[in-house]
Amino acid sequence: MKLVIVIFAVVCFFVLKLFSCSKINPDDKFSLVKKENNSNKLKLDGYYYYLENGLVCEAYFLYNNGLIISNGPICGADKQDDLEFFFKNAIKNGSKQFKATKYYWGIYNINENKIQFERYFVSNPGPMPGYIQSGKILNDTTFEITSTMRSDGSELQKRNKIFKFKSFLPKPDSTNNFIK
Repeated sequence: MKLVIVIFAVVCFFVLKLFSCSKINPDDKFSLVKKENNSNKLKLDGYYYYLENGLVCEAYFLYNNGLIISNGPICGADKQDDLEFFFKNAIKNGSKQFKATKYYWGIYNINENKIQFERYFVSNPGPMPGYIQSGKILNDTTFEITSTMRSDGSELQKRNKIFKFKSFLPKPDSTNNFIK
């Protein structure tokens, strides 16, 4: 019986330690402020994607309410058909996959011909770091990301990522549990 109590105490200690660490080191706070996009600088009836070595590594739906939904943190789709299959399945299932996953969500801002978006990236273990990607709008179907940095202003890096537009409707619902 004493062994059971000792094991229980040890398990409780580690569980409490795990939960207390997440309170001490929470996910980064976003530094961008969510605001309506009233511009017509970029088309919004589809998604923007970035290819790296022939793989779709990032894709974003932009919404008038200033939110973005991303395809997640990793390269994966070797064809746009695969990516669109992922989106269609998510929509078919009521976008539950998007709504329940924090790192799919972010905020974007457009100011004249500049674009910035901020979202979380997965970090195991521990809190999720937020990153801001900044760049310029080339036309209503293309933008270039020229830099990225942590939400706290650290880890500034130069980038050269061209995002192109692809028409896609219906879009996933932008209702989520993380950004209001």
